[in-house]
Amino acid sequence: MDDDDHAAAWRRIGSADGGITLATACRACVADLEADCLGVTLVVAGELRLLAHTTDGRARRLEDAQLITGEGPCTDAYVGRALVEEADLDQAFDRWPAFTQAAAGQHLRSVTALPLTTGHLRVGAVNIYRTAPGLLSPRHKALARAYARILALLALDEHPH
Repeated sequence: MDDDDHAAAWRRIGSADGGITLATACRACVADLEADCLGVTLVVAGELRLLAHTTDGRARRLEDAQLITGEGPCTDAYVGRALVEEADLDQAFDRWPAFTQAAAGQHLRSVTALPLTTGHLRVGAVNIYRTAPGLLSPRHKALARAYARILALLALDEHPH
């Protein structure tokens, strides 16, 4: 992660109305990455999942679908401890059958998921959704990684259990 990206993300969050919260950080992330919505899911005690925040109803429905089915980019990013992306969810049925059906219903076409970590502690994952197919640019991926670290800290602050 580039220190400049991390500092830029903090500045953006700090300048938002409403103070430094998970919600303001999520809104700033969506704006900076030119995304349409996102969801943050936490994993408690290694298995219990908690929906920490979504930026809108579409993201909420997709996060709920992942929580119910146990499949999707959130799970893959958390378990694999790595960025997971799908450029065109219309082509990912074999990978995530239930999730892709839910995504189609929300008119969301691409996703980038990152694990939320602080140090060696994994706390969950963030899913960044777009209505257009395609991958994030390398610049946006670097910024997304910076936001993921910040979201992890803010999520722990707001959901300490």
